[in-house]
Amino acid sequence: MGNSEDLLTIMQMITQADQLASQKDAKRYVALFSDDGAIEGTQGSAIGHEELKTWSKMFGTRKDIHFI
Repeated sequence: MGNSEDLLTIMQMITQADQLASQKDAKRYVALFSDDGAIEGTQGSAIGHEELKTWSKMFGTRKDIHFI
């Protein structure tokens, strides 16, 4: 894959993650990550699917979560 294709793939994944978070679809959001995937931000951090599942439960309780 060339740089342009890599960039397009990354942008598509970010867009999909944003849509799933906005839809509060934690299950499909977590599935975007590798088994040892991680996220870190103002809402905390998580590493691996189990922590990501716990972290993403806030989708259902928070109205202000929106990823870009």
